[in-house]
Amino acid sequence: MADYFLQIISGVQVGRKIRIGEGISLGRNPENTVCFSGPDGTLVSGKHAVIEKRGEIIMLRDLGSTNGTFINGSQIAEHALNPDEVFSLGVSGPKMRIVEKSPLATDSTTMRPVGSQILGVAQNEPRQLSTEYEGKRQPGKAAAPPGFFKPKGKVPAKGPNRSGKKDFGDFGGSGGGGDDENAGNYTMGLAQRLKDDEAGKDEIQDLIKDKGRAERMVKSGMLSKRDAMMIHSAASTFSSHRKRALLILGTVSGVALIIVSILLYQNMGYRGKLKQQENLLSEAHNLESQLAETKQAGPSQDEHEKEMLVAKLRAAERQLMSVRSNLKSSDVINTYKNPLGREIQTILEGFGKRDYIVPDIFIKQVEKHIYTFTKTSTRSILERSLDNSHKYKGIIEDELTRQGMPLAFFYLAMHESTLDSAIVSRTGARGLWQFMPKTAREYGLKVPDNWENMSADADQRTDPRMSTQAGVKYVKTLYAEFGDVALAMAAYNAGEGRIRGALRSIDDPINNRDFWYIYRLGILADETNEYVPKIIATMIIDKNRARYGFPE
Repeated sequence: MADYFLQIISGVQVGRKIRIGEGISLGRNPENTVCFSGPDGTLVSGKHAVIEKRGEIIMLRDLGSTNGTFINGSQIAEHALNPDEVFSLGVSGPKMRIVEKSPLATDSTTMRPVGSQILGVAQNEPRQLSTEYEGKRQPGKAAAPPGFFKPKGKVPAKGPNRSGKKDFGDFGGSGGGGDDENAGNYTMGLAQRLKDDEAGKDEIQDLIKDKGRAERMVKSGMLSKRDAMMIHSAASTFSSHRKRALLILGTVSGVALIIVSILLYQNMGYRGKLKQQENLLSEAHNLESQLAETKQAGPSQDEHEKEMLVAKLRAAERQLMSVRSNLKSSDVINTYKNPLGREIQTILEGFGKRDYIVPDIFIKQVEKHIYTFTKTSTRSILERSLDNSHKYKGIIEDELTRQGMPLAFFYLAMHESTLDSAIVSRTGARGLWQFMPKTAREYGLKVPDNWENMSADADQRTDPRMSTQAGVKYVKTLYAEFGDVALAMAAYNAGEGRIRGALRSIDDPINNRDFWYIYRLGILADETNEYVPKIIATMIIDKNRARYGFPE
């Protein structure tokens, strides 16, 4: 099994390697496995993130930090790390990556990055690998590429300047070269970051304070019309307040600046979330397509590859739902081309599943069963179920409520027996809940050994109230064990032993203990995979009887 290490690739601790083991924590507090203090801890929360090893999958999870955890410029809540991915705590905070110990290594210092570049640093970026001291650089500070940092103080013009005024060049700096070029490069870089919604709050505040630089940035044409108007308005407001500060309290201008800056920053952050929603939805659809292709490849397909795809898909779904929770409902992108997908999603939310995207293959299965249940040749079966529901729905839902169970289990009984209390299957199952004699006795019902030759009254499986008490008790046992409505329904059909076996076959049965995870992996029997879609199809028809031509 591979041995993975975290390697820090920026800041004071650059080059440090920490073995991941089963997991490590990252943050500013000293109790973390990796503690970032001083300059490195500026954007890092006390308990910022954790890295967990789940089987062969390395998961990065943000702990609700203030400045977020980022991969390739996108904020994440949870992410399955690839060995070649660089991540940071805060958009410009400490950067790290995962490396794997070489199998030929003889000590803990022999590492190999899993990728083509050293420590995840681009070839044109400065490297700070062996020591903190390089040339005349101060201890603890890495060399910065030209123009990346704003020069402090006034930048002198090249040559004499008899006017005593600042001599600015074409864009954001004074005439001449050297440090003045850095100032211009910084302004252009800030304009690009504003355009990409990546500028920090402090950078925006500094820009607003410098009206001349703000006006040159607006005139450059690099910003959108809306951003240009907001920057110009904020800078003009600040300049006006600064002039009046000699006559009135200076705090007025500070308050105005803070309010405008926060509103501007919040607006840009919201637009970033809209873009993030779009990217995550696209990623989830791509992963779903890849997973569908692996299922078509058959049993020969690498099971580990399937689990990796499902883990990445679950992480993308959770992150998408986290982003959407901060958006207006009118800004949430429609997830499903087929409107039936939204109806199924609503039912799943009733099951407690709010962070899932319903797979296309599942939507098609439900659609197929709705057609089968409503077509002329088989319509009478569902008609009988709907007619009988007037007799027994109240009894069943009252018992479900009494035992604290979701009302969705009513449709399990409807699907099992068409709500016929006397019906007997070819295998000997009987009553509303289709109990076999052995299971019925285990849950307190009296079933004579020779029940086939006796009147129905002698068999308590035919008693609607008593059989419902036993049926709900059995369902409650399954729900308590598996903790998932759909998984409990699957266990009712296939038997709890088969579901336990399916959960044992996956790498992380604790975190992935739900029907939708093992459904996507395709490790259940076809009959069980079809069972839950059939129940959901019945629910949709019952809730929309007029649409499908059934009496209310």
